[in-house]
Amino acid sequence: MADNSVEVYVTGSEVNAQQAAGILESNGIKHFLKMDVTQHLFGLPGAPGPFDTMSSGHRILVPEEEAERATELIHAYLGESLPEE
Repeated sequence: MADNSVEVYVTGSEVNAQQAAGILESNGIKHFLKMDVTQHLFGLPGAPGPFDTMSSGHRILVPEEEAERATELIHAYLGESLPEE
């Protein structure tokens, strides 16, 4: 992905990350899903510190010109509120 990529979604849930990526794909928005590998290596739900899978991040990046649309789509489909500006 080009250098003008911006992060539009971060979640500790692999399922939510995959759903968000699918939403973007089905709407023709190019994206990059960056998944935290340490969650798969050491993920222990509810464990303290770095072993807590909810503290791990899965990030979705899109071209800057698609960021607003991508954010709106993700939040509309996943039912999460948009961050206040």
